[in-house]
Amino acid sequence: MEYRLPFDTKLTAEAGDIELTLTFSKAVINDDGTSTQYVRKTLPTTITITPIASWSDLIPDAALTALDQRIIALNLAQEQLAQLAQLLNTGKADNIVIEGDQLQLTSNGEKIGDAVTVNQTFNINTNGELKVVEI
Repeated sequence: MEYRLPFDTKLTAEAGDIELTLTFSKAVINDDGTSTQYVRKTLPTTITITPIASWSDLIPDAALTALDQRIIALNLAQEQLAQLAQLLNTGKADNIVIEGDQLQLTSNGEKIGDAVTVNQTFNINTNGELKVVEI
């Protein structure tokens, strides 16, 4: 006989050995009105919960199923994409600063790239608007 029982995070949250026995019981009412009780107890068994840090030491990559290997590959790709997004976020231009005749891109308040010199000095009103002169 084979019994399949779900393991939840309460059981597998802590690493170590878990010793358990299972008891199966059933009560049946017979045709004559009497009852019969059936009880089956298993021998003690041990389940070892391996810490995640040590898991890869015990299970070689060759032992993983194709689905496990694909999930691991997707997790690595997700981590690489997160790192790329962080890199792009730190280097993106999100504003432009005008200082005299220089235009400068900024990212998170820091100047990035090369400043561009323009032939005309910009006049900025006190309300922060740029006065544009058409040529």
